[in-house]
Amino acid sequence: MRLLYILVICFYSYRVFSAPLEGVMYVNGKESRTVTINAGEPVVLDFLFFAQNEDTQILEPVKDFQAMHEKVSHLVFLKRGLQHFSHVHPFYDEGLGAFQVAVNLPTQYPDNFDSINSLSEPGFYDINIEVKSRFHGMQTVHFELQVLGEKNDLPVLVDETKNGVITKYFSKNMQPEIKGAFYKIEFNYTTTPGQGGDLFNFYLKVFMINKEGHYIVGKDLQKWMMMGGHAIIAKLSDVKTPTEYLHLHAEMPFEGSTYYYSHFNRGKITADIYRAWFQIKHGSKVLTLPVTFRVTESINP
Repeated sequence: MRLLYILVICFYSYRVFSAPLEGVMYVNGKESRTVTINAGEPVVLDFLFFAQNEDTQILEPVKDFQAMHEKVSHLVFLKRGLQHFSHVHPFYDEGLGAFQVAVNLPTQYPDNFDSINSLSEPGFYDINIEVKSRFHGMQTVHFELQVLGEKNDLPVLVDETKNGVITKYFSKNMQPEIKGAFYKIEFNYTTTPGQGGDLFNFYLKVFMINKEGHYIVGKDLQKWMMMGGHAIIAKLSDVKTPTEYLHLHAEMPFEGSTYYYSHFNRGKITADIYRAWFQIKHGSKVLTLPVTFRVTESINP
């Protein structure tokens, strides 16, 4: 009898709380649909979530959030045109059921290092918050925000490819450089046909320059938020529509310093230009490594 009671409760809970999440974003205390901000202006973002009770058809607050990759939420900023990217982690108040983060301000929290520049450039931003609810699973809720200011956008150009490999160089503070900079990366991808969708494999190999001026396999690479690496990959042609993206993860490299990300494509990747931001940890610092590449063949879902 007790087992039957538990099963009934579980079924009822799933049935009532199986609707998709709806969210509200507040910008400095005002509902985001009525707000614009200036580039670089200090901003506090608050997020509240609701779901429709299937019995009453009433929106009810959702507060049963759980951590994923060490954080209760992941917030991704993508500027339309993909000139700017940021990845931060709002804090969660269980009593209020609210997430909050300050951007365009310094922070003492190491994993929110991106927050100081999250909305530093003028343009139109897609703001996506990823959360995991006990009854709703992992969901991404999308918001938009216009940031005012004098635009000086440079076009996003495809990185040069040689024999299918993109090679780039970065300084220690992540500025693009030429050969001789501290970091060198090599990026390529492969596809394997599948019945339900093609498998995309993305490879990122990291090198560091030694005292003799030679590039060697990267050392002292560490996990960040439980994973070897994180990656956001977005399509450039989505410039006038809400930017969809892939959020992929890699384990720590087993041999050498190659990070391996995979995605079963069911229509999200088509012939187009893509920009990826790979985030890995070296020593005590998280590196953000952008790569712009072209998928040349139409991939069937």
